Amino acid sequence: VYDEDTPDEHEFRISLSNDVADYDVNQCIDSFKKLIHNCDTNRRLNWKTGGKYVRDDGAYTYEVSPTRYNRPWLPPEYAQGTCKGWYHFSHSSYTIEGGGFSTWDFGQKTMRPSMNGCYGLGTTAWNFEYYDEPTEEGYEWKLTFNTPVFVRSRCFKNNKVVKGAGGWTDGCGGND
Repeated sequence: VYDEDTPDEHEFRISLSNDVADYDVNQCIDSFKKLIHNCDTNRRLNWKTGGKYVRDDGAYTYEVSPTRYNRPWLPPEYAQGTCKGWYHFSHSSYTIEGGGFSTWDFGQKTMRPSMNGCYGLGTTAWNFEYYDEPTEEGYEWKLTFNTPVFVRSRCFKNNKVVKGAGGWTDGCGGND
């Protein structure tokens, strides 16, 4: 299972017929690339729903299967989110919710590097959670955290952080 406990959780599977005992690694990689990329959709976020590719008259079957089915349906055309940041004298606290981005890494490879790049290593009280079901607005996760004071305008209100993570929040409310 890949991207476990996230909305993007999925598994790769290869099945061999009784007539074959082994598989070729390069053919396997090529088959999964074709399975994933040759069925591109016209969806802006390029969401996939799994699939199966059978080769050599059924000798090899390659499958990609989502293991969670709690994504918004119909798939959204754009990444979306909301942001609020509040000043607390010694720090600021933020809440960001999003959908269509940061859906595979608990924000560690998408949001966190973008935040560090904007204001340094001052993030504390990090709490990233995926919802069991998307919200009415289509949000799939919620992130709460603290920052140094006065970073909202240069990092969040201008969408710099979330855009760097592949998302969008149309600014960031609050008073930081």
